[in-house]
Amino acid sequence: MAKLGIIAIILAVTLAGQVHAAGPGQSPRIGLFGTVTEVSGNHPRAVAGETDITLKTESGLVEFSATEATTVRMPGRDGSSVEDLAPGDHVAVLVSDGRAISILVKPSRPVRSRHFTGVVTSVVEDWGLTIRDGQGRQISATALTGLETIRPGELVTAVLDQDPESGALLITALQPALKTLGRIRAALEQAEDSNEESKLAALRQRLADHSSRHLTVLGRLSQQASPTEQAQLQQALQAARDTYGESLRRFNAGPISAQVSGLVTSIDQDLRRITVQPKGLPAVEVAVSRETGINFRGRSIGFSQLDLASRVIVRYDLENRSASQIQVLPGETLSRQSARALLSLLSIDDPGEITGAVTGLDLAATGPQRITIQDSATGSTVVLTLSEKSLILGAGRPTSVGRDFLDQQVTAIFDPASLELAELDTLVETTGRKFVSGIVHSFVSKVATGNLSIMTREGQIQTFSRTEDTVIRRDGRQVSINEVRLGDRVRANSRYFPDSIGAPALDLLSLRSPNPAPIRGIIRGVILPRKDGQPVQVTVLTSKLEIVTLTIDGDTQLNQLNQAPGFKLQAGPDGIVDGLRIKNGFYDPISGRALRLFLEPTHISQTRGEITAIGRDDRAITITTRSGETVRLMLPDSRPPKISRRGQRGLRLQDLQVGDRVRVAIYDPSTKRAHRLVLGAERSAISGQAES
Repeated sequence: MAKLGIIAIILAVTLAGQVHAAGPGQSPRIGLFGTVTEVSGNHPRAVAGETDITLKTESGLVEFSATEATTVRMPGRDGSSVEDLAPGDHVAVLVSDGRAISILVKPSRPVRSRHFTGVVTSVVEDWGLTIRDGQGRQISATALTGLETIRPGELVTAVLDQDPESGALLITALQPALKTLGRIRAALEQAEDSNEESKLAALRQRLADHSSRHLTVLGRLSQQASPTEQAQLQQALQAARDTYGESLRRFNAGPISAQVSGLVTSIDQDLRRITVQPKGLPAVEVAVSRETGINFRGRSIGFSQLDLASRVIVRYDLENRSASQIQVLPGETLSRQSARALLSLLSIDDPGEITGAVTGLDLAATGPQRITIQDSATGSTVVLTLSEKSLILGAGRPTSVGRDFLDQQVTAIFDPASLELAELDTLVETTGRKFVSGIVHSFVSKVATGNLSIMTREGQIQTFSRTEDTVIRRDGRQVSINEVRLGDRVRANSRYFPDSIGAPALDLLSLRSPNPAPIRGIIRGVILPRKDGQPVQVTVLTSKLEIVTLTIDGDTQLNQLNQAPGFKLQAGPDGIVDGLRIKNGFYDPISGRALRLFLEPTHISQTRGEITAIGRDDRAITITTRSGETVRLMLPDSRPPKISRRGQRGLRLQDLQVGDRVRVAIYDPSTKRAHRLVLGAERSAISGQAES
């Protein structure tokens, strides 16, 4: 519901076409809502990575461009880019100076599946795949197609379909990256034949981007792989380099390249070389020529402006290690997984904080003084006790409680056990100041323009300047910038000066540490540590098809529900396995460390083969596997399974026939009740079988 609420808020704002205010020197941000009618790279700016998009709105057609810096969000698909947009998509767009800052794709129907892109690390007989992406997330699932040609080391995009009742996960489609390469090559050949230079430039850029992404993921995984996986991945990496190298040379699309992201740990001004240290991987040293494009927040900067400890993304030639592009990031930035979890937490009440109107004051001269506040969201009230330690602020400045506080909007933090007030601040707008709240999205410690950004409740990122005059408070006490953390909750009494030169300057930054995030879902991938004592990393797919990565260590509280024979509750190969259901749990949304998990095994089995008998009276079918084993499954009318055939959904028992090929049957092994049947398009000729 939190995600739908965020989407609804954004769409409501953009539907109204609201123009967002900007300070001096800043361009206005315009919200647009409509349907994509055209996505084109056929223009001169395509070489610089820009894509033209035409949007049909209620006011008519609107054109704008998207760049690599444009944030694209699509429900059910992480890591979306402009390339994923297509005509017909319903979108909400935030535009400034004719360029899209962010694009949110509105789903046309409830999300039933999602995409996952990564490298195949193992193929299990003719049943399933294990896929791992560049972020270390791993998914294992039964594949309905593509297993005949897929090999370990291939980069693929899988369509995941999770059954909400049983928790079974299926891969319903696979798209190898080399097939995408084939389509790009065909488009390039067609553009060559028609002599369309602008289209050729755009397609060459797409080829370069596609090859760089593939080689980057393969290179990263080959360095992280276990010794048994490493040989296969190294072989696949070399084969991919050869394949892409031939295509890049054939169409004059640049050198074989990859990307590295991390901290700049050394700069040689004389030799024009920098060293980038990615997290958990070997450092990469690259040469920076005068032709290298260095970009910071949409503008070009010089090599001399690079600083040690800067966070960068570098695209470089794999042959000579020369950089072609360097993107400088605005400090440490919150991950997408953390941002998503923290945004959802903003809609959950904090037991130690309240925002609302003062409805009562007890300022007795003797005895404890009390203040009553009515929550503006829920209407509930809380009576807080003032003490000598209570900090009272008026518009961010120290003051004392008086009768003038009655009916004022305030925000307060307190001890939920004793109800003792820690801090109270009024929410009265003063001339030249505005409020902001959300989560800390990125920041740098040094004083500079635009050194801190906040992600608002609506998912928009606003950039501010923390100056020497900015007051920073955490839980009622004043602190330094060294105590600011990514993901900190920015409270409602945080204020800024909107008319500052450059980015708006923060007046007061009021912070709270984020609460643990709840987690429910099914473990879909387990990466065991190479050494004893190290944490286990698991990939969880939630009921909303969101992917969450958790680490489980010795401090994680593991609780077992519905104990199964042979199940050992421990962070290791005999305990944490694929398919375990997290009934409830909590984790640190910043680090991803699991704090407490309530686990239970999922009670599902699967088989495949042919239907060799159908019992119409007792609503049962018999499936015979290739090896001759049989399993009899029940299809009760009260809880019928989902039955589908290619292109057909909602089939029933009467639609089944002896000879139907069952690509997969998912069922409860204890009751033999079928949850789902996926049928092949063809039937086999089976004789001597009867229906009852």
